[in-house]
Amino acid sequence: MTHDESSQASPYRISPSDPDITGAMNSWDVPRILRWNLEIRGMSQQALAEIIDVAPKTVQNWVTGVKTISEENLDKVATALQMTPQFRALLRELTLRSTLPVEPLAGTDRAALQAYLQDYRADVDHSPYPAHNSDGAWNILAFNAAWRELMSQVTDHPRNGPHVNIMRFVLFHPDAPQVLMDWRRSWLVPMLAKLDIALQLHSDYTELQEIRREAQCHPELADAYDQDLPSHFAASNQSADMIHPDGSIFPIRHPSLGAMRIRMRVTQPMEWARWGVRELKLIYLRDEESRAA
Repeated sequence: MTHDESSQASPYRISPSDPDITGAMNSWDVPRILRWNLEIRGMSQQALAEIIDVAPKTVQNWVTGVKTISEENLDKVATALQMTPQFRALLRELTLRSTLPVEPLAGTDRAALQAYLQDYRADVDHSPYPAHNSDGAWNILAFNAAWRELMSQVTDHPRNGPHVNIMRFVLFHPDAPQVLMDWRRSWLVPMLAKLDIALQLHSDYTELQEIRREAQCHPELADAYDQDLPSHFAASNQSADMIHPDGSIFPIRHPSLGAMRIRMRVTQPMEWARWGVRELKLIYLRDEESRAA
């Protein structure tokens, strides 16, 4: 391959001595910067790992975007790859920027939000049906007594509990399959689809990025993502109904009522739609409705 052909095959190839590469790289991320610098130095991931004294898997995680480079390793990586000052500065900026948490409810009027949640609790507190609402990263904002009863036999967890984050509960909590029947097909795979679409809508949400990284490192979740998600997308409408599955029917096991099916009712208050706030209620189906479903 000639030099001209090589240049045409790699439209993003730029000279390491270019005095101003930042503009050409405004769409680059950390993994792409690492791959490019490894290529121009002719260095393997294994060699980089040996030079900076980390495990080869660590470098692989950086290059694939599964993990973020720690601040203490930034200079080691830049020095080992002989990065130009521009590359070094951009690598640091992008890495440190990715560690800054982006709150799903950032920019909201906190007083107005609390007033809304107070009204929501008053509305659902005496409902016989489990209900909760959550933000764009599936953090639980409020829930009622019926939701607490449904989850009463679930072991509490500071991050993956059903009263903390509903997505993390479905994906990671070991007790989830006890409540969410037919867990993998009816709950896990649809939730992975929701995560995939949510990241397209809110790519800057740190919590969603973290959930995705954890899912990739979880053998069963990674397998479901690779094996089951494509067919799920093919059979579904890739739109808001995957994020807000209003009217969908799912199987659950209630601690006192036993196995049953529920109809999921989901609404999105217009005032808070921008932040992905949704209200969810699980309607218990009568026996004949459950059989018909």
